[in-house]
Amino acid sequence: MNSAVMSFILLVASVTVYTSDGRNLVLRCRCAQVRNGGLSPSTIAKITKVQQLAPRPYCNKQELIIILKDGTSDCLKPDGLLATQLIKAMNKSRERRLKAKVTAATTTHVPTTTPKTTPTLQHTNSSV
Repeated sequence: MNSAVMSFILLVASVTVYTSDGRNLVLRCRCAQVRNGGLSPSTIAKITKVQQLAPRPYCNKQELIIILKDGTSDCLKPDGLLATQLIKAMNKSRERRLKAKVTAATTTHVPTTTPKTTPTLQHTNSSV
């Protein structure tokens, strides 16, 4: 085959493999800008999820992302006051869930039954 044709096939195959994964791989830091806090109480009440991302090969910093009820996300400075409070709350919640799972798994339910009583017959002497 012609080298131009081989190059074209290789190019098409590379683009196909790159775009056919179906996942949105982000190989960079997700937070371009971070907030030190300063969120209003109404915004804090709308937080539905907190993602804590450790440093990765393509991003050398720790990131803390909050996701709000409307689907928007915001990045917080991981060592900020609000971030540390959110992380503590998240860890406590995780500990409570794990403790509840362990308690539920180790607790065995023994059904309690009341003993059935059989009526006793009283004999009376009617031959008096």
